[in-house]
Amino acid sequence: MKPNKNTFVISLFLLSSCGPVFETKYTYIPPKSASGASCVANCSITQSQCEDMERMRYQTCEERAQMNYDSCVLSHRLTGEKEKWYDCWRDSCSMDLEKCAERYRICYQSCGGRVLGETVCTANCDKIEKPSGKVR
Repeated sequence: MKPNKNTFVISLFLLSSCGPVFETKYTYIPPKSASGASCVANCSITQSQCEDMERMRYQTCEERAQMNYDSCVLSHRLTGEKEKWYDCWRDSCSMDLEKCAERYRICYQSCGGRVLGETVCTANCDKIEKPSGKVR
């Protein structure tokens, strides 16, 4: 059997769901100056625009993927050719809002604000290996 993209994604999900899940939480300390506050407001606008563009890119990808899949299925129907499971597949699309958040953090700091990050366990925290306490 020939593996497809879905098999790969499911395998990755199952592997990642076994261990603890970590997330970085951010605390924002605003700049002290009025110009810094105005600068941060511009950072927020830029972040919103970035997120809007990312959502539009994702939507376009989804529409194109569905159209390509539908076209493949229709082609098989019109030719009378029996469709195999691997003949027609749907492209996978993703949305990367984290890149917008990263740009916002950089912008925020360039305005004179401070960004403090703390990595915390958010799921399967009981799976974290604890040190045995033995010193070698």
